[in-house]
Order: sequence, then structure tokens, then C-alpha cells
Amino acid sequence: MSNIKFACPCGSVTAVSKADPVLMAYCHCDSCSRNYCSYIAPIGLWKVTDVEITGELETKTLTSGPNATLRKSCPKCHSRFTTDPGGKGHIAVLYPVLSEDMGKSWFKPAMHIYCQDAEGRNLRPSTIKDGLPKFYDLPPALGGTGKLLEENHPTL
Repeated sequence: MSNIKFACPCGSVTAVSKADPVLMAYCHCDSCSRNYCSYIAPIGLWKVTDVEITGELETKTLTSGPNATLRKSCPKCHSRFTTDPGGKGHIAVLYPVLSEDMGKSWFKPAMHIYCQDAEGRNLRPSTIKDGLPKFYDLPPALGGTGKLLEENHPTL
């Protein structure tokens, strides 16, 4: 699955993964929801050392403090290209929709993350019936509490 190619819509910024992603998930955090203008964002997480990016990126700091979220975008088409959710530079979040086939051949999400951010919205993660674990924040291996949200399927 390595050698996945990504590009912004104008082609000024490109990336190639040199290894498989560390994690593939659906993210429900407020930042990704705003980025996608959607309640759910498909994401892939890679180690920064496993992604080769070419082209100029502009960086915006979205949150403050030692764990600030850094979002990097193409300065020409303003497409959001990658995110460092901890501001530490060790994780690159790339968006499957920017890959050559929009993630159709390789994106296999294993979980939902940051579900606590979305529970007050119209589309709540607890109502998504897909059998994937739904973490309030993150699994323990990624520094989260590991607390899971139960699936709750309302009858129509």
C-alpha cells in the first residue's frame, strides 16, 4: 500500500507515501469537520518520515498551547493538504480524497475517532451502523483514553 500519490487540485503540492499509514479512520473532531464541511472526515495518519512532500505549503496554527494543531495548505489553490494534530511534527494526516483514486483502492478505516466532539450534531457517530469502534477521543496506543461510544440505532 505504500507509494500512494497525493496532489492538491491545482497540482502545485504533491506527496508520496513511502510506507503504509499508521492508522486509517473516520475523524469527527471539530477541526476536521470544519476542514471537510462535513460531520465526518476520512483520514490517514502517517509518520512524517514516511511521507515525501514536494511543493510549497503554508502553515496555519488552529489551536494554541503545546499540542497545537497545524494545518498545511497549498498557497495557490488553498486546498488543505496535511495536518499535524499534535503540533509536534511526527504525524502527517493526509486526506484520501487527494489521492489519485480518492482512496477507493486503499482506504480501509479501522475506527471512528474524536466522537465526543460530534455527539450534539445531527449525524451522531453513535448512530452510524458500521461495526467499527467509536472512540470518544483516541485509542490508548495513540494517547487517548480508549473510552468507547456504544452504537445506538434509533428506530425510524
